[in-house]
Amino acid sequence: MVRKDKFSVGDKVTWFDNDYANATDGCKTIGDGPFVITSVIDRPYYNYDDDKSNWQSMGHTQHVEIDKGDGLYSGAFFKLWEA
Repeated sequence: MVRKDKFSVGDKVTWFDNDYANATDGCKTIGDGPFVITSVIDRPYYNYDDDKSNWQSMGHTQHVEIDKGDGLYSGAFFKLWEA
């Protein structure tokens, strides 16, 4: 499945799933957001028909940097912020 929720620089986002963010210390470290996307790296999508599945085929086809973060995060961890 190719993700359809691609982000652009300047988009405001929050964690897609707060349970995930809490499990990875995301919320504890940088809060709930909203965050502003400051950089975007698009990755190719590969649909493997065998056991060679990887992060691309799991939907992590975009990595982003956010204004309050430290490093790259998978875009799959965020959703657009709704005020």
